[in-house]
Amino acid sequence: MKKHIAILLAAIIIFSSNCSCLTVSANTKTDQTELYEESIIRLIFPIMLDVVSQVHGKETMLDYASMNVTNIKTDENNNLILKIKLLPFTGAHNTLSTDYVTVRISTFEVQIINYESSAKKNK
Repeated sequence: MKKHIAILLAAIIIFSSNCSCLTVSANTKTDQTELYEESIIRLIFPIMLDVVSQVHGKETMLDYASMNVTNIKTDENNNLILKIKLLPFTGAHNTLSTDYVTVRISTFEVQIINYESSAKKNK
């Protein structure tokens, strides 16, 4: 967990600076916003996978490429609040539901605030 926090802190420091520390080649994503979003998703992916496994079972998988940040803002303490759309699946990508996770990212912690699953509503 400490490793994830250190990586997250490094990403936040890089993203908050005025200079661009990312070199983008011609055959990769060029939109900085897309790169920032993908970086955040990759950093918190292990945490999201753990949460999805707790909600849907240990056999449930998650692909970071299918995760999308649908909303991002800051709270009164300047923490990042992200709402992320997830598509958990089992087996050969059999999608279980469309889930939304609200996450608070502070300087030293990533905290799950809310988890909404369309599968839970149907039960």
